[in-house]
Amino acid sequence: MPHRKSKNVFRLTARFDALIETHAQLEAEIAQEQGRPLPDLSRLNRLKRLKLQAKDEAASIEALLRVLGHGQAQRTGLSLSQRT
Repeated sequence: MPHRKSKNVFRLTARFDALIETHAQLEAEIAQEQGRPLPDLSRLNRLKRLKLQAKDEAASIEALLRVLGHGQAQRTGLSLSQRT
């Protein structure tokens, strides 16, 4: 049973890391779109919605990892609470 738990923690950690990366990429895309002379408001809204979804999911995983005793934010130095 411990093997299964560690496998699940690994999957959660990998998903958390992927969401952090997605969040950063979306942040860059939003900044780029906002820098255009005539930003596409529809695209901006979609990107912001996706960024918020990534943040919410990552925050849920981060909380779950803390409950399980695996400080993901401490391990990577990343924390969603420090991000926008």
